[in-house]
Amino acid sequence: MPVAKLLALGAVFALTLQAQPVMAQKMDAWKQFSLKQNPNGQWSYLAAGELQTKTLKKCGNVKRLLCWWNGGQVPNSAVVGANKSGSTVSFYTIVLPAKYLLLDPENLSDVAVQWTASSTGTVRVTGNFLGVDTNEQSHDVAVLHDGVAVKSFTIGQYQQQVPFAVTVDVAPGDTISFASYTNGYAYLSTGLQAEITIK
Repeated sequence: MPVAKLLALGAVFALTLQAQPVMAQKMDAWKQFSLKQNPNGQWSYLAAGELQTKTLKKCGNVKRLLCWWNGGQVPNSAVVGANKSGSTVSFYTIVLPAKYLLLDPENLSDVAVQWTASSTGTVRVTGNFLGVDTNEQSHDVAVLHDGVAVKSFTIGQYQQQVPFAVTVDVAPGDTISFASYTNGYAYLSTGLQAEITIK
């Protein structure tokens, strides 16, 4: 094949590659929840700013409710969990829908699910907090970038849902956290769905 033809084909191939849309990458806190390790890839599970170290495969004695736990006893028994059962689960006064994470700080200052950026870029942060305790008490929840709230809300009722959507510029090592804060230790359980889309 003549060199000119080869060069022309190469140019067409290069233009085709450039025209391909760049697919956004989605990170889903529920789908990627794991008890294997903490941090789990880019995700971490925290209680009062510390990595949780214990795991419960039947949190609240419920099958497929997986939890990271700080090892404390009531009223200092904080958990971050995930309902992997495929349906709504009920235990104590908590009713947690399928595909939701569970945040419960009890008497600790807060619990959080945290994502850490591995590269520079812009991320779209979406999801919702949900009151999942039938006796839900008023307490604060927030989405934070490097520890500074970019969205904050108050959850005070069972089945109260507060959606969030925010765009954040991140650098390597930056964190996006989804936190639930204490207000006394009882009836504070909060559901969470959270996705981070890397543009």
